[in-house]
Amino acid sequence: MFIPLYEETEALASAKTQFVDQVTEFVGTNYSSDIERLNAIYSYLAQTTVYNIDTQIVSSSPASLVLENEAVCEAFAYVYAEIANKLGINTKYVTGIVERDGEQIGHAWNLVEVDNQWYNSDATWGNIDRNNKDGLEVNMSYFLFSDEIAKLNYKRDHDTLPEATDTKFDVLHNEENYAFGGGVTGELIVSPKSKEVVVYNYETDSVASIPMETAEYQILNTALVGDSLYVKVVSKYDLSTKIQKLNVKTGELENLEFEALSQVGVYDAIDFAADGIYAAGIDRK
Repeated sequence: MFIPLYEETEALASAKTQFVDQVTEFVGTNYSSDIERLNAIYSYLAQTTVYNIDTQIVSSSPASLVLENEAVCEAFAYVYAEIANKLGINTKYVTGIVERDGEQIGHAWNLVEVDNQWYNSDATWGNIDRNNKDGLEVNMSYFLFSDEIAKLNYKRDHDTLPEATDTKFDVLHNEENYAFGGGVTGELIVSPKSKEVVVYNYETDSVASIPMETAEYQILNTALVGDSLYVKVVSKYDLSTKIQKLNVKTGELENLEFEALSQVGVYDAIDFAADGIYAAGIDRK
């Protein structure tokens, strides 16, 4: 049960309810399976909401997330649970401690039940760029993960909640660098790592790993657009970079020249905006 740490006026309560109802209707209409619906909720929150403690409305309140598109973890977890539960997906609100950069901080996340198995899900960490609420890239490392992954830096306040023992989706988690992105395209979940791109097909319940690293290059950043994953790789030796385009459904890999990037917009730095993906130093078109 979420206990608001603020006084919720009738107007704030109404705005929160309207938002939850609208998102629930959209997700329920456009997605059929539980995992598709959870994907939609997780990705929506990651792409439209900024983590910010300094908000006009108390940052832990769902109203701050709804009206300002800025909030902290309590609001992310509450809204996630509200929408998922309305869609009939058994979802718990979890509080505890998470370790980040050697510091232990209070945190809130969710437990979700899919096909009679429980998984941790942390939408707060879904946004790659914490200052970018128009970001296209989503961090899939924390979409669905087991307690085996969670024990590395999560600790619950209560031991009475269900255990998340199934490790099926742990392959999507990137322990090497949590800022790698990816996202969802059709029936696929895409999660780049430093040496490969992991593609999970939730219709066939199968995993494919596509190597993306040569002897001297490794993945630095990514952007998912439709079925194409644009991947920036960096040389381990001279720090030179190049861009590759991967079709995540066919596995076809293409090297892109700089001149070809003016429309795609991915090069030295990947810049995300609501209307496209752009590269540092390239004029927006």
